Amino acid sequence: MLILFLGMIPQWTEAQQFEWSNLERFRNKTSYNRIIGANQYGYYMLRSGNFDIRRRVYIERYRETLGKDFTKKIQQKRGVNLVNAFVNDLGISLWSSAYNDRTGNIDLYVDHLDEDAEPVGQRTIIASANPRNYSDQGDFVIIGNNFGTHYVVVFTELAPQGKSYLNVRVYDQHLELLANRKEKLDFNELEFEVNQIIVDTAGNAFVLISGINHEMEKRSPERVGVHLFALSNRSDWYDFYLNTNTYFLNSPIMELDDVNKRLIVSGLYSEKSRELSKGILDFAIDRSTFHQEHHRFIPFDKELIQGIAGKKAAEAGEELAEFVIRYMVTRSDGGFMVFGEEFSVSQQSYTYYANGMAQVSTRSVYVYGKIFMLANDRSGNNQWSKIISKTQSSVNDFGYYSSFALCKKKDQIHILFNDKLKTNGGVLNFVLYNDNSLDHGMLFGNQGSFISIVPGETRQLDANTLLIPTSKDRKFALVKIIF
Repeated sequence: MLILFLGMIPQWTEAQQFEWSNLERFRNKTSYNRIIGANQYGYYMLRSGNFDIRRRVYIERYRETLGKDFTKKIQQKRGVNLVNAFVNDLGISLWSSAYNDRTGNIDLYVDHLDEDAEPVGQRTIIASANPRNYSDQGDFVIIGNNFGTHYVVVFTELAPQGKSYLNVRVYDQHLELLANRKEKLDFNELEFEVNQIIVDTAGNAFVLISGINHEMEKRSPERVGVHLFALSNRSDWYDFYLNTNTYFLNSPIMELDDVNKRLIVSGLYSEKSRELSKGILDFAIDRSTFHQEHHRFIPFDKELIQGIAGKKAAEAGEELAEFVIRYMVTRSDGGFMVFGEEFSVSQQSYTYYANGMAQVSTRSVYVYGKIFMLANDRSGNNQWSKIISKTQSSVNDFGYYSSFALCKKKDQIHILFNDKLKTNGGVLNFVLYNDNSLDHGMLFGNQGSFISIVPGETRQLDANTLLIPTSKDRKFALVKIIF
């Protein structure tokens, strides 16, 4: 039986095609990048010296051959934060927030740019939020779907008794409001986290939120509760509670199953703590009726535990530590796969000398270890699991060149990561086929240019094309890979 990976990519047996942009020196004002999309005019990318790319932002356009057309600074008044940006056939939309002196609210608005990143049309006011305090800059999050048909806006406001209101609004590509809901959360102010947001092509929105339940004991499984909130395109509201009184949940993730018209939620669960994992959550709803299909917990198989922690740990049924899920891939048979890795951040103190005087400071050490992947069928059976050895560590850089990127196609999934960050180790390309076999090779070899990719800034543009910011011979370059 042929099982297809949905939403995805390339052919390992075919030679990949590469296009490179010209090399540029790294500059502080354009240290971080966000690829925002493509249209008939080229590929668009935001660049900034700030990690969150909210202020002092530049926009660039590259031709199909990655020749650069222009770099332009986005004009922002003082106090304005760029929240997100999107590209489609209608042009470029910049979503920004700013405090409104006249109303005392924080406004979210959209400015429109043409294909040359020049202002066009009138500004569109999307929403206004009541600030929590004088320093509040708003917590707007805007997500669009891969087809550019809908956007979902999520933000919170202060509610009575120290709680928060959750606002969820869905807009079409012309910024017409389709669905709107304002719901009070049970969590105390700022004691919750928005884990993920999705909007489908029908205009249904889904929000994963984790928050502290003060009614539960501090070390109980339900102390941190995980909710899936769903807003239909008719403005109906649904609340699915994913915890049980038996299992801790962490690293929640969700994905659309378009073939079977479902939404699937996964994550890691443990019997002991949120820092450990015994297996994965398998939760699904029907997107046409918003009825729950199943809610179950699937333990890791012994092969996975043994490959990570050793034979004794597998025989003893030990739980795994310091794991997170990075990606989820749905399949045409109703099953799904998850891809994760070992991950930890530690603080280290060290002593240095300045003008002969001893000084003590701290540094953050980011460690990214083995990659794990596993597959489950629609009935909740664990079909297989695999491990890829990887060791990456860095200091005070948020793990910029660490972790891995995923590129997906119907019959293959490519897993890309930097082999050895501190030497000329090259970039590895592992390929998972639909018969569950795994192969690998060098994407960029360890001879010639020193190349490191930035996994967190990688963008899959279509079924065959991956656009990746890189460091090539310690200079910035974009690479386009056609698999």
